[in-house]
Amino acid sequence: MKFKEPYVSAVIREMQLRQEYIGGEPLDTIYFGGGTPSQLQQADFERIFKTIDCLFNISSCKEITLEANPDDMTPEYVASLRNLPFNRVSMGVQSFKEKDLPFPESAP
Repeated sequence: MKFKEPYVSAVIREMQLRQEYIGGEPLDTIYFGGGTPSQLQQADFERIFKTIDCLFNISSCKEITLEANPDDMTPEYVASLRNLPFNRVSMGVQSFKEKDLPFPESAP
């Protein structure tokens, strides 16, 4: 992914900018969703979680979710998630029937 590193850096910068807005309030949910966050690798999430730990109070965080594309959930990828603080994975399945799925080239 050509833009992965700039994207992760932008997410980190956005958190730094939002720190004052949150004002020390404890976070109870962290949700990585929209698009394809499961394209990020363990090292990318480690950078993000290191920033979260430094900037925010997550001591009472009840849910840390990764929204994932089912195709990304290889055994190796799932194993890498065990090293991260996720406690929930959400996979939106459009269809379990291959014939019902759109071809990538037909996507808008």
